[in-house]
Amino acid sequence: MKDGNTILFIDDDKHLTRIVRDFLKHERYDVHTAASAEEGLQLLQTLTPDLIVLDISMPGIGGIGFLKRIANPDGSLQHPVLVLTARAVMKEFFDTVAVDGFLPKPCSELDLIRKVREIITARNSPRQSSGENAEVAGPSRKRVVVGEDDEDMRAIYTRSFVDCGFDIHFATTGPEVLEQSVSVHPDAIVMKELMPSMNGSVVARLIKTMPHTRLIPVIVHDTTRTTKPPAISIQDVDVFMFSSMAHDLVAAVRQALA
Repeated sequence: MKDGNTILFIDDDKHLTRIVRDFLKHERYDVHTAASAEEGLQLLQTLTPDLIVLDISMPGIGGIGFLKRIANPDGSLQHPVLVLTARAVMKEFFDTVAVDGFLPKPCSELDLIRKVREIITARNSPRQSSGENAEVAGPSRKRVVVGEDDEDMRAIYTRSFVDCGFDIHFATTGPEVLEQSVSVHPDAIVMKELMPSMNGSVVARLIKTMPHTRLIPVIVHDTTRTTKPPAISIQDVDVFMFSSMAHDLVAAVRQALA
């Protein structure tokens, strides 16, 4: 028996495809597989999946070509897509179109099913309408993702944000901030510019590209600078700051959410 949701899994790795197919079927999903982007496009002529799980690095037109062919003129996609890819190539496909989420490859089965459920739930939920932020049920504490790799600073930020009524979630690298922007559904994101693996301004651009995160205010701080970087490099940053002091960051978050 299926869960009522149909998943199209596109990957040229036959071993991985078999494992993922069996796992998702066990989780009561109706699973269809394709070994190439071209085969996936062929299936879409008769199949309307609730989610497409897509590998990027494949022969032929590959994942990028597939995304371009199912993209609308505004960059949105005709179907929800979760991308499986190495983090090193994220920039290429996020520059092209907006996807619903991504997972680094390889990933665990538990991480995969969590992402699948998150995206399908978000797509089926009326929580977000055009141009409006979603209403979050439950407690009124605002969720903030903070990108900080220094343990001492995390302790300081924890005290300040929690004392001010925020629910704080930490990420220690740029890609982790990006992942938490999807999984945590934060009300705001604060991070320093010089994050490990990916700078904050780059993370901000990717966040503003994804349909379910583009409305989240992003605050980036850089204490190594005395002047702002070129406007084009921080065009997707809502607030750029020269201070990393906890009270300044809390004040910036409050102003962004006001």
